[in-house]
Amino acid sequence: MLFRSLLVEAGAKMDSTDKEQGQNALMWAVAQSHADVTKVLLGKGADFKARSKSGFSPLMFAARVGDIESARALLAAGADVNEAMPFVKKAEIPRYPPPPPSDKKDDGPAPGTGTMTPLLMAAASGHEALAQFLLEKGANPNAREDRKSTRLNSSHVSDLV
Repeated sequence: MLFRSLLVEAGAKMDSTDKEQGQNALMWAVAQSHADVTKVLLGKGADFKARSKSGFSPLMFAARVGDIESARALLAAGADVNEAMPFVKKAEIPRYPPPPPSDKKDDGPAPGTGTMTPLLMAAASGHEALAQFLLEKGANPNAREDRKSTRLNSSHVSDLV
C-alpha cells in the first residue's frame, strides 16, 4: 500500500490506460478487489467515470467482482449508481490475441454489453450483498439491458430487500 501511495505522490499518471483493454489503474484496483488502493486513487483524483474499451467503468468492475467497499468508495466520490454501459459492437471489443481477418460483418451486441447497469451486473454475477447495497443507494430495480429483458423480476427484488 505504501509503495502504491508513493507512486501516486511521485507523479505516476493514474489515468493512463493499457493498450489492449483501455483499463486504467483505478479499474485494475477495483477489478482485483483492492479497496484500499481504490480509495488512494480516488483521493488523488482518479477518473471514476472512465470507460475501458469494452465500456466497463470502475463501478461496473466492482459490480462484476462483488466488491462492496470499492463500490462504496466510488459512489462516495460521485459515481452514478444507475450508470449504464454503452452499447458496444462485437467488432469494437478488443481481443488478445487478435482474431484472424474475416469477411463476415458481426456488429450485434457482444455478451455483457449494452445498457447493463451495476445492479444488473451484480445480480447477474451472483453478488447478492452488493445488489442489496446498490438498491439501498438508489439503484433502479426496473433497469433493463439492451435486449429489453430485465435481469431482475419482482421475486428477485423482494428477495434482495
